[in-house]
Amino acid sequence: MLEQVHGSLHFVGALSPYQHKKLIREANQKLHAVEINGEEIPYYRVRHTIWQRDLTVVVYISEKLREGQLRGLEQAVSKAFEQLNLLRRSIQSPTKRGKKRTRDQVEKRISSILLKSLLPKNLIKFTLTPLTEDAFDLDVWIDEEEYLFLTEQWFGRRIIITSRHEWSTKQIIQAYWGQSHVEWAFKTIKNPFHLSLYSPISLD
Repeated sequence: MLEQVHGSLHFVGALSPYQHKKLIREANQKLHAVEINGEEIPYYRVRHTIWQRDLTVVVYISEKLREGQLRGLEQAVSKAFEQLNLLRRSIQSPTKRGKKRTRDQVEKRISSILLKSLLPKNLIKFTLTPLTEDAFDLDVWIDEEEYLFLTEQWFGRRIIITSRHEWSTKQIIQAYWGQSHVEWAFKTIKNPFHLSLYSPISLD
């Protein structure tokens, strides 16, 4: 798609931060600020070759996105800890009937809970301590270094790319924000009830 428009049409698009972690780390060390609509927006700008194309790249921090990610993180952590605490209580006593539980089985159950939580791999740590027979004690905590990285160095980051090298950073960010208005317009156009007229049927 980029090959089709590059060179013939100018564009503003976005990249996934997960696929450009090195760029995010670089941006975090060189942030400036631009005022847009009365708000100070932290940003980093660089000219970079991506997919064999010479592009202007702007990494900026969206506080609205960051706040949403923080809420999502808190909810996911709370749910994961709730499930892990239930598991902890269930494995503190030896099994009375059936096959004895093993450490490997318990660790697989813990891994399953963490995987389904969709939390970053290294955020939640745990230790499993044998008690008596096939009983275990589970200790769970949040890795502080990983948590600080997510909340201070990762959340809220957006990456914009454009072929408009001559545009200011403010213009590039505003153009990207303007896409939401375009998307809303297309969504409205597709709405079968948009601008529809109601005409009552006469029974006379």
